[in-house]
Amino acid sequence: MIKNYLKIAFRNLLKNSLFSAINVIGLAIGLGCFVMIGIYVKNETGYDQFFTNSENIYRLNTHVDVNGVQNRYSMAHYPASFDMVADFPEVIAAATVFKPFFFSNLLPTIRYQDDAYEERKFYLADSSFFSVFDFDFKYGNRVKAFENSNSVVLTSETAKKYFGDSNPLGDRKSIQDTVSFKVTGVLEPFRGKTHLDFDFLAHSKLLINQLVGFRIDHDYRGMWYYSYVVLTNTADPKQTEAKLPAFVASHYLPRYTENNAALTLQPIHDIHLKSDFSNADMSVNGNIKYVYTLSSIAVLVLVIACINFMNLSIARYSNRGKEVGIRKVMGAEKFNLVFQFLGESMIIALIAGVVSLFVVWIVLPIFNDLASSNINPDELLQPSNLLIAALVTIAAGIMAGVYPSFVMASYHPIKVLKGLHKKMTRGVDLRKVLVVGQFTVSLVLLMGTIIISDQLGFMRNKSLGFDKEQVIVVPVAGAGMPAQYSTFKERILRESSVVSVTNLSHDLGQKNLPYLPMRVEGIEDEQMFPIMSVGFDFLETFGLKMIEGRFFDINIHSDSTLAVVINEAAAKALDRKS
Repeated sequence: MIKNYLKIAFRNLLKNSLFSAINVIGLAIGLGCFVMIGIYVKNETGYDQFFTNSENIYRLNTHVDVNGVQNRYSMAHYPASFDMVADFPEVIAAATVFKPFFFSNLLPTIRYQDDAYEERKFYLADSSFFSVFDFDFKYGNRVKAFENSNSVVLTSETAKKYFGDSNPLGDRKSIQDTVSFKVTGVLEPFRGKTHLDFDFLAHSKLLINQLVGFRIDHDYRGMWYYSYVVLTNTADPKQTEAKLPAFVASHYLPRYTENNAALTLQPIHDIHLKSDFSNADMSVNGNIKYVYTLSSIAVLVLVIACINFMNLSIARYSNRGKEVGIRKVMGAEKFNLVFQFLGESMIIALIAGVVSLFVVWIVLPIFNDLASSNINPDELLQPSNLLIAALVTIAAGIMAGVYPSFVMASYHPIKVLKGLHKKMTRGVDLRKVLVVGQFTVSLVLLMGTIIISDQLGFMRNKSLGFDKEQVIVVPVAGAGMPAQYSTFKERILRESSVVSVTNLSHDLGQKNLPYLPMRVEGIEDEQMFPIMSVGFDFLETFGLKMIEGRFFDINIHSDSTLAVVINEAAAKALDRKS
């Protein structure tokens, strides 16, 4: 019987090939959209899930009032997390990560034999890091990885770049031609996604003092560390947070407590999607609002596709009334007819499911570009993703085919054979409702698209306060760059297309600016300000003008070391009229 139903189903699909093609394409697009966005949502919500005990790991974030503005930082002072271990019994471990060139924005130059690379993802970590974050080791192990102060651990991709497929344990490298360190571990490819985006992880005990140039690891002067604590299984993070104001009052310097400094705990599962800080994180974060928005779009597109499938099925099946009447006269039960028509819908859905995978494969690069994601096409073939795609396909087939099947199976055989089924309105009212619903959902999506397009246009055309057109940023790093800058600049200016050249310690608009205390002469109160170093041609290059005073003058030697220029916001914060 089943074999007979399948023959009839395929015969009808081939007989109505145009209808079948429209249904397959429409449903495939809806399924493809749902599957692609589903993988995106799965990836975005899966950050830092693979660490053992990850549900008990929290990051310390700092909130400070800077010039009357509440600033939130994903960093804390180095001793804070370790002092919490000593002060709070429910805090059982701590770890910190630090970017050594945070202050200058230089990229460390790593030398090995005759090769030299500038590495953007070079971080320092304390000896407890791998006890908190249990990465898998390909070479070495987490217990002995930071046994010596000159140790460095590499990711598998970085190790392959420098050493190929050989075991690099014990090999030595140098950084900035001043510090030598030894490879003590190579990590396996990460088991999942994490916000801890590094290529090199070096022991902080020795390197932090040599590379930075002064000790910042044992006091509360600067909050430049990504700090993490581990709570016990029975600990209540809200109760721990309630103790933090007293902790800050007893440990922090007055300049922070006077600016209402506060610490908060953030679950590491929330870091990727629920972080909005004044500084940049180790990796580019996502946004939970985008996840909600795209999830809604995926569901709506799938609903539209299913409604379209259902309407077309009702319209086509209504022409098969005599077939239903004859089958009922020949003894077919309602169940048999439902099974037949639902089976036809399922066949179309399964074909559409296979086609949807090819749709995703083709559209994925465009989606990655629009969503700023990095979904690998190979992820489509992961068993979990294939299972989700199969379940959604089956659900869509049942949802779209069950009602038309029951409508057809409920036809009265005598009326059908007399041709009276054409006067029957059963299913027509539902089709009208479905069409109205389909157009309503489509209108909502269209309006949302227009709003998003307008917002993107506004962001592209909004004035940033400086001339960004025809300006190219060229990253040039390395320990010898400051001494060679004049020669580099002179060479660039020889090009006829180059009008002006300047240098900056940080990119304009960059979040990771160092904050330094400043005060007006005669006033004891200090205020924290973000600061960056710029070249003498800064104003000319970016089309800026001075409101009062003068800019740095290359002919005045003291301007290179003792002068500072502030903007209007800083002038107002310092309570000075500009």
